[in-house]
Amino acid sequence: SRNLRNNLKNNGVEYIITYFDESIQKKEDKYGLLHEEDHYQELLPLIKLVNTDETLAVITKSQYQRYSPSILYKNDNELNNAIQSGRWVELSCGKYRNNIFPAEAALVSDIVIGHFGGATAGLEAAMAGRRSILLNPYNFNGANYRIFKQVDILYTDMSAALNAISLFRQKNPESKNLGDWSPIIDLFDQYRDGNSSV
Repeated sequence: SRNLRNNLKNNGVEYIITYFDESIQKKEDKYGLLHEEDHYQELLPLIKLVNTDETLAVITKSQYQRYSPSILYKNDNELNNAIQSGRWVELSCGKYRNNIFPAEAALVSDIVIGHFGGATAGLEAAMAGRRSILLNPYNFNGANYRIFKQVDILYTDMSAALNAISLFRQKNPESKNLGDWSPIIDLFDQYRDGNSSV
């Protein structure tokens, strides 16, 4: 994580966003929540940012290898341009499941974008000390919704999230708490003592 972050910074990148997907389904799968087209539309603003802002990089970390954007959308010119820029990086390891930990991807970044549905990758990023926001395009209001609403982490879609990140980067005082879980993190992990593997 440290090496990748340093390499990006040494090549002129000023800000790094990490994106975590959720389970992606084919359109014909009636049980899927996020279909490929929805996923692509969520990725597209990130792709466009990389292609237009040389100070920004995007790291993606998919749950499964088959969900890597370069595999799902291998013929997409905009995505391929972003990849060729060197500022679109897909972290992956393993044959089927992506064995990269969310914390590993989060530690490369300045802020993480995950999803309210699931939310574990976003939580892991927050526990690793990174700012983390969650997309909630389906207006879920499950068990943790009231907790999440106490802090500035929930956004309806990618455009709203990226607008908030832009304001934060401009040092807008109203955005200073963007992605900051510190007021609620103890509700999820009271024992952040560095001894979890002991």
